[in-house]
Amino acid sequence: MLSSISENRQEAGCEPNPLPLWEKSDTVLWAFTSDGIVLHNFAQGIFLELDAAAHVVWSYLDGRHSTKDIAEKLCELPVRGDSSHDGNLAFAIRVIGELLAGGFIRSRQ
Repeated sequence: MLSSISENRQEAGCEPNPLPLWEKSDTVLWAFTSDGIVLHNFAQGIFLELDAAAHVVWSYLDGRHSTKDIAEKLCELPVRGDSSHDGNLAFAIRVIGELLAGGFIRSRQ
């Protein structure tokens, strides 16, 4: 779950397609914290803090995983393993949508 963002740039009703392969943007720096990870899109001046579950989503944004793939990975991990596949897919869509809106990721396709 996203814990904070310096600017809300997501348009209402704008959700990413679950099929594209996602990768991190070249304009993003990140650092680990005790609670998760902090992202900085230095090109847009936006900061975002991800908690442990959202950090797992971030870790699979390598250009080889779709939103659906990431949801399946979440089912295997203790951080969200108790959630249903549909619940994990909704969570991954929400996190990826926020990351996409802030310019933190891009579609590889």
